[in-house]
Amino acid sequence: MLAHIAEMAGAAHANQLMTRLRRQQEAFDERQVHLDQQWADLQLAKAGLERLQRQVQDQERVLGDQAKTQVDEHARWAAAQANEVQRMQVMAEVEKARYRDQAKLFEQMKDNAWQSLRRFTPREIARYLALMDPKKASRLLVLAQQDVEYPTVAVAIHQEMLRIDLDAAGGTQIQRLATLYSFMPAERILSYLDNASPQEVADILVAMESNTPPKKRAEVMEALRKQDSRREQDIRTLIERARKPAPGEATQ
Repeated sequence: MLAHIAEMAGAAHANQLMTRLRRQQEAFDERQVHLDQQWADLQLAKAGLERLQRQVQDQERVLGDQAKTQVDEHARWAAAQANEVQRMQVMAEVEKARYRDQAKLFEQMKDNAWQSLRRFTPREIARYLALMDPKKASRLLVLAQQDVEYPTVAVAIHQEMLRIDLDAAGGTQIQRLATLYSFMPAERILSYLDNASPQEVADILVAMESNTPPKKRAEVMEALRKQDSRREQDIRTLIERARKPAPGEATQ
């Protein structure tokens, strides 16, 4: 009986042990399934990362090719622009030489030149006058004022001369106009200034200080005052402002 009891006790212990082992195996199996899933997920993530890396590398190559293409195109464009500028400069010099030769011919024609010039547009006339001797050009401006068939042509020429820039150096022809006006009577100058802005008039009068007697400048200012005292005062203020030294500029 004791042996039988011992045998039963051993069987029960064995069953418990087997049950414990079976549960451990089930836990190990579940753990292995979880590890296998994690490994599969890791492989998927790795594959996705490698695919993304290849896409980034491909995109980098595309961007690099595009950048190189843009650099090459910019270099070609810059070279084309340089060639175009050079070509235009040559054309401008040729055109300017043509205008200069014609301007010399008009100078020799004296007052008769106006009969030929009046057939051109104000812009063309301004180009010729800009290349002529100042005294002779001022005489033609006076003749333009006296042309009863084209009463507005003189002012139109004046406006074009403010804008013209034969040397492509920027700015206006203020100094050129000031030189022309220095040879004209004050009453003739006034009609050219009617449609000019106060700033343009002030710039011209300041430029005239270097080549025009004070008496003539005073006559122009007096004529402006009689015409419109408020406008004359605005012009005078702008002239004084132009003469005033810039801030920080030392006076010698």
